[in-house]
Amino acid sequence: MQLSEDQRRDMHSGDYVELLDSIPISRMTRLVPLMALSSTTRLVDFACGTGPLSALVQHEVASYEGIDFSPDFVVAARRIAAEKGVTNATFHCEDIVSFCARHHGEYDVVTANDFSEHVYDKDFLQIFRGAHDILKPGGHLYIYTPNLTFFWEWMKDVGLAKQFPQHIAVRDAAQYLALLEQCGFRREDMQVRYLAHFNIFRTIHWLSHLPLVGRYFQAKLFISCRK
Repeated sequence: MQLSEDQRRDMHSGDYVELLDSIPISRMTRLVPLMALSSTTRLVDFACGTGPLSALVQHEVASYEGIDFSPDFVVAARRIAAEKGVTNATFHCEDIVSFCARHHGEYDVVTANDFSEHVYDKDFLQIFRGAHDILKPGGHLYIYTPNLTFFWEWMKDVGLAKQFPQHIAVRDAAQYLALLEQCGFRREDMQVRYLAHFNIFRTIHWLSHLPLVGRYFQAKLFISCRK
């Protein structure tokens, strides 16, 4: 049975805010060099959570806007950005699809970090069609997410390990590319990188380069799409 939006909002509040904020910032730091950013870039961050990306890109972009449907996350993001002296960040507590409907062709970069695994396919299509719509021609979408073919995620998927209840749709690269095509992005304008995990599993990332079994050690997906 699929969870309602209210149920998912409740799951992304309270203690979950502290849990997410405790994850090492290194998971985001390594993503910034992979993005096409400049002093004129307008960046919008889908499901921004506590907004860790805002501090990392504040000197790389003209403006950062974070969107999240959880009031608890937005309150925390605003507080943390103020504490870190981030002056070019704005945070919105609202539905992403509604936000996108008002901002056709306005942004250079859309990011979705540790987010897409939290939404069902139907919602994914609505959200990332919105991402395609708000990007300027030549703009980029970046998605960072767990990879279903990673052995630990596979174990969670088949019930051999415990999955985060918020992770309702962990996918593999092929599934993402197919969905993104339905959102208006062209396959030839997509690129997939496989990154190490940020936790102890990073020590086995070298196994991802092995023939035949390497795919089971590719922990994280970093997908870029150019409009």
